[in-house]
Amino acid sequence: MSEAQIRFTDSGLSIPLISSIGPISPLSQDQTSTVRSLQPPVDSVIDNTIAQANNLGILTAPVTRTGSVDGNDLVDFYRFSLPQDSSLLITLSGLTADVDMLLGQDLNGDQEMDRIDWSRAATLGGRSEDRLSFQSLAAGTYFLRVYAYNPDPADRSKTANSNYQLQFQRPELLFNQFELQDASGNGTLQILEQGALRLNYDLVGRSESLRTVSLEAQLEGESSSIVLGNWSSFSQRNTLIDLSGFDSSSNTTNPRLRSGLYSVRAVATLTNGDRQFSRPTSLRVAPWQQMTGTLAPDVFTVDRSLDHAVILGLGGSDVLNLSGIRSSEVLFLNRANLDQYRPDRLTNQAIFGGTSFDVLQLNDGREIYFQGLERLNFDDRSIALTLTPNDPGYANQWNLRATDVENAWRFNTPQTSQVLLVSLDTGISPTFQPDLDRTRLVFDAETVTDDYNDNGHGQQAVSIMSSVVNNGDGIAGINPLSPVYVWDLYGGSQANQSRSPLQTALTETLRYARSNNLKVVFQGGIQGEDWLTNSGPQSELETILSSSESDAFYAIAAGNGGINLDKPALTEVESETSGGVARLQGTYGNVASVGAVQRSEVQTVDGLVNAKTFERAGYSNFGRNLTLVAPTLVPSLTAKGSEQLFSGTSAANPNLAAIAALVWGANLSLTGTQVRDILTETAMDLGALGRDDFYGAGLVNADAAVRRAYALGRDSALARGWKIFIAA
Repeated sequence: MSEAQIRFTDSGLSIPLISSIGPISPLSQDQTSTVRSLQPPVDSVIDNTIAQANNLGILTAPVTRTGSVDGNDLVDFYRFSLPQDSSLLITLSGLTADVDMLLGQDLNGDQEMDRIDWSRAATLGGRSEDRLSFQSLAAGTYFLRVYAYNPDPADRSKTANSNYQLQFQRPELLFNQFELQDASGNGTLQILEQGALRLNYDLVGRSESLRTVSLEAQLEGESSSIVLGNWSSFSQRNTLIDLSGFDSSSNTTNPRLRSGLYSVRAVATLTNGDRQFSRPTSLRVAPWQQMTGTLAPDVFTVDRSLDHAVILGLGGSDVLNLSGIRSSEVLFLNRANLDQYRPDRLTNQAIFGGTSFDVLQLNDGREIYFQGLERLNFDDRSIALTLTPNDPGYANQWNLRATDVENAWRFNTPQTSQVLLVSLDTGISPTFQPDLDRTRLVFDAETVTDDYNDNGHGQQAVSIMSSVVNNGDGIAGINPLSPVYVWDLYGGSQANQSRSPLQTALTETLRYARSNNLKVVFQGGIQGEDWLTNSGPQSELETILSSSESDAFYAIAAGNGGINLDKPALTEVESETSGGVARLQGTYGNVASVGAVQRSEVQTVDGLVNAKTFERAGYSNFGRNLTLVAPTLVPSLTAKGSEQLFSGTSAANPNLAAIAALVWGANLSLTGTQVRDILTETAMDLGALGRDDFYGAGLVNADAAVRRAYALGRDSALARGWKIFIAA
């Protein structure tokens, strides 16, 4: 037969192995539905009596029989007895065509094997070896029917014609369970090349008999097997097997388990050299094509000519155009019906290539993995993948599209509220606009009043980070869930305006965060050398940074002098606009220096302003100590409540800090250094290929960074390898 006896479960593909305590029970309605084409072979020999069976007697030692079946001799019938409860393995091998087995007992004692008497079937397709294995089969008399498969019983010419070898043995070891799952979590046992498996198995029997257990994969049409792993234990649970580490081709420079249909089984080798096998299962390894976008809006097209695909939408409003494909041809989106998708909630993700993906599964078996897309266009309908907030300034917030923030919002969970955003800036306006949620703000109203200038430098930074989303007012904040601790480090124009020392702000915030079990992301709108010794020796500042590596991340504006971060300030002007604290990113992994990029051309998609091209802001400091860049000249809210473009690395920095808090909210087990690592390894490349002194690691990508953090939190072993190429 062309299929294995299988059933699908939510956790993956389960291979039912048969064991029994006491008499084996007849096939139920549900059991019968899992055994393909049982009815024709049973009916064709329903009148056979027990007297016709080939009597093997009492099984006290291994027994081997050979025979053949064809269109003229459909069935061979065997009888045997067990003197006591015992393990039993029945193997049907040496096949040249499809031959199957049925096992049963004469339950009603009428000396005939009626349909209800057959209880266990082995019906693998083609020339596959069929096996019936029992951990403990009750003492008694049993009957085995070996029969030729015919897909069309009315036409005997289509009946299988094959010799066979039948073996009965009572092994010291048996596989009680053997289960493979796609480690990505997409719900199928079709694995993309470079994917991974999860293995579960259990052996029963004498533990001293076991030498090793191997997992073997044999590609269809090939005679040799590939060993995917070896173990010495009686069981394995959720064991990860990375398929990119095995080469089944001559392409040794890029090793992988190449595409094709494999038969996979577990093999137990005993100390005496004997081998016992699990029931084999089919595994399809599928090739795929990667499609990577640009930082501008992109349209990706998938039609019927394209096989499996992995799509990386980077910045911009990106669309997947499924040309010639109707929505009715979708089997699942993220393991659910297409109509169940909601852009305001996170649904089942597949972990692949070190990150997480949405997965579109089509009825024809194709799978499309994607991230960074805002819309799916079918021939008959269009589906928005992200929310469109009703904030009046949202359409002009090109920075959200440039850094793929809208997709990252889908990963917002209550965990994000356990990450504290901190504004180390000029404070906040005492006059609150409706766009700032007072319940999320922590500050001292007597000392934190932003009257640094008419617009409110700190106010604008806070509005970019945390304005309320979808409230019909102002702009959409990048991070609508995290609480915000506000400090005024500058003082103001009023004579009695106080200012907080930098080191005081850091230590007080860390004390507050730790007492409330919060992670901390500092937005440092500070530039210049003075901040290194603002309220104490630089060594004390560095002690604060190093001692908070596990629970704090510092995003510091690179500075607006257009000078090299790495060189000492030569003039007083340079001293005021140089990197200062930002330069410490070269020493401490939880510090990032943030440069600025601005849009040079725009493109409107679905009424939303996108950056079509980018350029470095000429004033943005540069050098080997530049970590990455974020957008500047972006919409913000002033202290007077009006919308205004905010500029400088002071504007880029709150973009980066708010995104960093989203990343940490996706995985609270990360350290501050790991947050920076994720931000840099997922950044979108600008300028010279790879890291450079003008853009650092590139433009921050909120969606890619959050997905990477999420994948590490859900399955760190699977996501540990970073394989997907995320460059423009």
